[in-house]
Amino acid sequence: MIMINVARQLRTRGFFVLILSLTAPFLASTMPLLQPSASHQSIVSCKGVHALCAFSTNCQLKKDKHNKSLVANCPCWETTGVNYFIVDAIKDKPLLTATKAKCTETSPCGLNEAPICKAMRDGTVPIDIANGQNIQHVQNNRIYSNISTTTEMFADTVSTFSWQAFCSAGQNPMPCEKKQWAQCMGATCQLAPLDVQAKGQKYICACTVLDSTFTSAAGNCGSDETILSGIPNPYELTMSQLPGYESVREA
Repeated sequence: MIMINVARQLRTRGFFVLILSLTAPFLASTMPLLQPSASHQSIVSCKGVHALCAFSTNCQLKKDKHNKSLVANCPCWETTGVNYFIVDAIKDKPLLTATKAKCTETSPCGLNEAPICKAMRDGTVPIDIANGQNIQHVQNNRIYSNISTTTEMFADTVSTFSWQAFCSAGQNPMPCEKKQWAQCMGATCQLAPLDVQAKGQKYICACTVLDSTFTSAAGNCGSDETILSGIPNPYELTMSQLPGYESVREA
C-alpha cells in the first residue's frame, strides 16, 4: 500500500528523478532527471544488505575497458535495512527488463518483491563489466585483478539509498560548482581490500562519473585532485522523490 501511494504521488508530479546512491545510504549515487514513465515504477523498495556511498570523498578515477568514459571506484559503507532503488539505474539489462515488467504503475511491487531485490538478496547481481568495473577479489589481504570477463561474476552488494544510514551519518549538504563527481545509485560493489575495510568502508563500488554541478552530502566539494560521491541538483527536488522524505525533513 505504501508503494502504491508513493507511485501515485510520484506520478502526479509529472517527472521522475534519478538520485544517487550514496548507497546508498546514500545514494550515493547522481541521477539525472527522467521523463515520466508510462508503465513501470520509478522506485522500488528492498530490504537487506546494501552499500552507502553518499559520503565517499576519496573515489579513484579510471578509464573503462574501451579507454573512453571514466568510472569512479568509491569506497563505501555496508548498511542493512529498507532501501530504495531507482529502477532506471539498474545496470544489468535482464534485471532491468524483469523489474520493469513486474513492477508497474498499475501493479506496483511491494517490499522486496522486485526482481532486483531478489537478486541483491541472493547475491546474483552481475558485476558491471560493460561499464568498466575492475573485476577483483580479496584473498589474504591481496587483490587479484583481471579475472576473465568470460566468467560470470556477481557483485558482493549494490549501492542504493536508505534513510536510516543517510540520517545516522548526518546531513550537511553543500552545493558544489561544476566538476567531475561520482553517481553511485545502482553501482555494483565488491569487497574492498582489508586495509580499506579496517577504516570502516567494506566495499569498492564502480560509480558513474558526471561533470556538472551537484550537492555533496559530505559537507565539502573536494579538491581538483579528488572526486567524491554526490547528489544531483536541485537537491531538494532530488530528495523529495524518495519515499519518506517529508517525515525525515520534519524530524
